[in-house]
Amino acid sequence: MIGSSYLKEGVTELIELRLIKKSKFNLRDDLYGIEELVESIKIHGLLQPLIVRPAEGYFELIAGSRRLEALRRLRWRKAPCIILDVDDKTAYEIALIENLQRETLDPIEEAIAFKKYVDEYGWGSVTELARRIGKSQEYVSQRLRLLKLPDEIKDLIRQKRLAPSAARELLQLPKNEDRITLGRLAAERRYSVRKIKEIIEDMKDSDLHESLTLKSPLKDRYKIVERAIVVIRTAMIKIDSLIEESSKDDEMRELLFSKRFALHNMLDSLIKYKMRIEKELRREGVL
Repeated sequence: MIGSSYLKEGVTELIELRLIKKSKFNLRDDLYGIEELVESIKIHGLLQPLIVRPAEGYFELIAGSRRLEALRRLRWRKAPCIILDVDDKTAYEIALIENLQRETLDPIEEAIAFKKYVDEYGWGSVTELARRIGKSQEYVSQRLRLLKLPDEIKDLIRQKRLAPSAARELLQLPKNEDRITLGRLAAERRYSVRKIKEIIEDMKDSDLHESLTLKSPLKDRYKIVERAIVVIRTAMIKIDSLIEESSKDDEMRELLFSKRFALHNMLDSLIKYKMRIEKELRREGVL
């Protein structure tokens, strides 16, 4: 693994920012949190030097793209830099390690960076990459598996709405449309990995819609409410018949009308409750 000892071999100097260009292996394009970083540097100064390597007539940035942008916004002319004379592979590894240590990459960005190292640039196997960056082989392999997911699920991971461990369970589903459906639901309902496993296990030979229907406790409640509404409507019809039979008995008619009124209020309440359940079931994708 490349560690801080390797960085100690570099030379630290003040370099003019105009001489520093972005890395051709930039691991991230966004400038998330750049304003906070600008304020931090304004108050505390630059706590960690940029890492660069010499090129023809300029210095190429290895690590510190957000710091470099913040310094430019603050109109710094020069910045302390650790200068390393390294090849492309080593420069990429250093950039990757620093981003992993600072936790600046989201899981999908990590996965893309790992894939470029192994496949696009062909610098080594998963095992070799894991050793070089100080991660387990399983960690690297699990990140790479995320790239098999649909783009919509990847976005949920990047937005921190769906944990990578939960998203990986979706790969058990053969169809992308099912992965998206269950992934959306898992993000909305904050399903645990165990819950997702249960839903997938219950699918077996059925489709996802049937499985979600079976797993929803609201579905049973919905059926009970439907039956209750039918029972009350039936009771009201029977009471109407009794009221008609009691046309000459005012006391009985008054009693029956009061009971019918109570049933009518109960029916209204159940219908409203049924509508709330329907709304929830539609949100879950069950109805």
